[in-house]
Amino acid sequence: MQEVNTFCSPHCGDTGCEFVVTVRDGRAVNLKVHPKMKYPPCPKGFTSIQRLYHPDRLKYPLERIGERGEGKWRRISWDEALEKIATKLNEVKQKYGNESVVFYDYMGQIGLPDGRDGDNFTILRLLNLWGGCIPAYQRGSLCWQALISAQEFLYGTWKAALPPDSECNTIILWGTNPAETAGKGLMPSFREAKKRGTRFIVIDPVFTDTAAQLANTHISIRPGTDLALALAVMHIIINGGLYSREMVVEHTNAPFLVRLDNGLLLRWRDVTRDGTNDCVVWDNKTNAPKLYREPGLALALSGTYRVNEIRCQPAWQILSDHVQEWPPRRAEPITGVPEEQIRDIARAISENPAKIVFCPYAALQRASWGENIIYALASLNVITGNFRGTFNQSSRRFPNVDIGFNEAARKFMVPNP
Repeated sequence: MQEVNTFCSPHCGDTGCEFVVTVRDGRAVNLKVHPKMKYPPCPKGFTSIQRLYHPDRLKYPLERIGERGEGKWRRISWDEALEKIATKLNEVKQKYGNESVVFYDYMGQIGLPDGRDGDNFTILRLLNLWGGCIPAYQRGSLCWQALISAQEFLYGTWKAALPPDSECNTIILWGTNPAETAGKGLMPSFREAKKRGTRFIVIDPVFTDTAAQLANTHISIRPGTDLALALAVMHIIINGGLYSREMVVEHTNAPFLVRLDNGLLLRWRDVTRDGTNDCVVWDNKTNAPKLYREPGLALALSGTYRVNEIRCQPAWQILSDHVQEWPPRRAEPITGVPEEQIRDIARAISENPAKIVFCPYAALQRASWGENIIYALASLNVITGNFRGTFNQSSRRFPNVDIGFNEAARKFMVPNP
């Protein structure tokens, strides 16, 4: 019997967890966490032995001999398999061109040499010498493209900074299960926050391990209805005045006037012929349009105004009007979440500091129009003042009118059935 250092390779790309495996008579019999691991691995790593010796594990190449879906296969040699792959690739290339070949790999990489970073030197290098292909990963992420696109739209970068877990009165885990997927990432910090008294609300159709370990309240939402719930929460926050006026006025485009004839931001050149391209706000002191950069203004967030015969509204008014369509009583039968629980979520996120955490890889954004729920959840963190800025090329900056609510409001759609 001997002990051998190893790591979990199939799941997390280049950041696999380290283990010590006990080997008896050439067979792995036990796994334990490597003593240098700071945080424990997630449960997936501990299933490695079961996977290794599972009777249904593929151990050699198989070729389908029946129709697709029949389940009829025959065993072939590695030489035969490699010959068939090479022949088929050349046939496809000759008939359709290199653009018809996609190199599909992803975060787990399983057996790829050196993980995803090694692709450029191994398989992708081979395909480039062969004439080229389309690398799927370089055309957008299947895991979290909706999140990246939505947050870049709102912030200018997808990397947002929220209050530290240790400072939060409430943390809402929305559609994420870090106990099983981020054991050495988010969970240690969440557990420490829990010990200090942070309240956790877990919104997930399933009572997950995360809910079991952290949740003071578990909300079992009907799958695919997250956007309806988020808009109902925003309805309560805006109508109840639970938002941070300082945040929306000073750090978003909420007070900017939007033209109602074309949906574009009103520019100073629309006010005066020799004006600039700067945005315009409405000043309640003088009851007149002003350049948003002028000091001492009493900025209007609501109302409808006429500037040179152009009807305008502040972006915040447009967002407010949109969420009026989603009172809690409408969201309750759609989401399966009682109205009182919806109000509880709104109160909790408004009691600063608090935050909504939604995992980049969350299933709720892996659907048609998946970016819409990200717009909504990210906006909830912003309008309640639970936002600390963005990270851009490893540096933190606080946004200045980067967050566009007038455009985001147009993205909020009724969730798919």
